Amino acid sequence: MLLTRLQALPQPFFLDDAADAGVTRHQVARAVEREVLTRVHRGLFAVTDTWHGTAPWDQHLGLADAAHRAHPGYVTSHVSAAGLHGLPLPSRRLPLAVLTVDDDSTTSHHEWLDLRRGGLPDDERTSLAEVDVTSVARTVVDCSRSLHLPEAVAIADAALRSGACSAAELTSVRRGQRRWPGVTGADAMFAFADPRRESWLESASAVTFHGWGMPLGVPQVDVFTPDGEWLGRVDVAWPTLGVAGEADGRGKFLGAPELGFGDAPADVATRLLRSHDRAESIRSLGLQMVRWTSRERTESPLAVVTRWHRAVAAAAATGHRAVLRCSCCRRPPTDCEFDRFPGLTPARRAAELARSRERRGQVRGERAA
Repeated sequence: MLLTRLQALPQPFFLDDAADAGVTRHQVARAVEREVLTRVHRGLFAVTDTWHGTAPWDQHLGLADAAHRAHPGYVTSHVSAAGLHGLPLPSRRLPLAVLTVDDDSTTSHHEWLDLRRGGLPDDERTSLAEVDVTSVARTVVDCSRSLHLPEAVAIADAALRSGACSAAELTSVRRGQRRWPGVTGADAMFAFADPRRESWLESASAVTFHGWGMPLGVPQVDVFTPDGEWLGRVDVAWPTLGVAGEADGRGKFLGAPELGFGDAPADVATRLLRSHDRAESIRSLGLQMVRWTSRERTESPLAVVTRWHRAVAAAAATGHRAVLRCSCCRRPPTDCEFDRFPGLTPARRAAELARSRERRGQVRGERAA
């Protein structure tokens, strides 16, 4: 049966793939006319029901696989490599599949494929399931040069948190990319990176809100009563200001089985009630709480920052009795000696953060104009 043979092909597939399976060009054209197949891009096809039922991230990885098959010897890189390494991909519509080649070919963009040229030392490339791909460290730095800063920081935080690469490895890759396009993005990523953050939204929020004037907080802080009772762990805290923050992604409440959050109504209700009770217990000690969602981060960040400033003012007026401990060392956050990015001096980090805030402010001004 034709459909069975088409479903057995990689999704998406080329005409040569179809021919190898005994499917003619005419049969492919007829299947497109009958909407059994979707023309994903010129010369690239997929079974309609399969493709439309595939998540955007997996569609991108399918395109990356097709790119690798079309250009053997090239190396999957940038955001495509991030997906293969299991790093968090952008929440927006994904960019083109990306390959890097270490020769004199010119950089070029196709309808669905972005071919980059750049040096590929042996220690910056590896193989996953017989696919040549850039190393995790090289992938993180490449993403920092090509993606929006919140996305790049989320990828870096995840890579560092999992131990897939080290700060020293990232620094080494950055050192080899002097004068490469967008390399200042890597410097900004270094300034924001913090492996203590536990989610994409936490990482992206830190960058976005910093651009609106909110200082970086301490990620993942445990809250205790004065008697030593543990009340919970907040996503971020500003200990000297008496404010804590919670980044409420949809999966945290509505369910994300792949993250261990059940989506059954009883599971959702239990999480909502526990979250409410925990927040009330924390507030009862005078610690001010600010919450936000993924949509608020992208669509109304100023509203979140305004709530944060109100919380700071309220905390200053009332004080709090909460005892805070850093999750990485159990010390008071103000005494924590955690080095977010070894080798980056406090002065250099402060300078990069200031430059980043200035650049993001300029972008907002240009959009408003």
